Amino acid sequence: MRVIFLAIFALVGGCLPHAGSVQAPNATPTALAAVLTRTQTEGGPSVTAIPDAAEHRLEAVLAAHNLNAVSVPGAVDAFSVRRTTPLRLSWLSTASTEAPITVLVEAEARFFSPLGGQYRWTVAVSASVVSRGGEPATDSFEVPVFLSYDHEAEPEALEDAMPVIERHLGALLDNTLRGLGAGTKG
Repeated sequence: MRVIFLAIFALVGGCLPHAGSVQAPNATPTALAAVLTRTQTEGGPSVTAIPDAAEHRLEAVLAAHNLNAVSVPGAVDAFSVRRTTPLRLSWLSTASTEAPITVLVEAEARFFSPLGGQYRWTVAVSASVVSRGGEPATDSFEVPVFLSYDHEAEPEALEDAMPVIERHLGALLDNTLRGLGAGTKG
């Protein structure tokens, strides 16, 4: 009975109108840096760019808020020696002077355990949004994912976590833009 109730609740909830995302008043250049810390490598953790597919999904979240993603050259190299979010945000603010808004997404996928024929991973994410001269808004969360194959690793775990990351980043952008006086569209 409980399963039927939950199924009906999910169907009705999916039919309700959803509030649109908050839009920047004009197309706004936004510095976007997204990195994946790989822990399953020899020689210790390494910082890499996120896979292209994941980056395109983040760019789509920005576009839904009327923000134009601007890549920041050298971010991966800079973040290899700058391991904390405040240091990375500080570097981004000096490296991307033309963008009034900066978005930083940091992900680290860690193998957790084999479970029922699948492989459980945990993707720890920290998403930060800061407008020029403002204080950063950061949302840190973990996403459990299950991968089917032994050879799958951090990039596949990140890809499975992307829907949750997109929702969190969208909410963070909504709050930041609302604070800047932007309006809702949709």
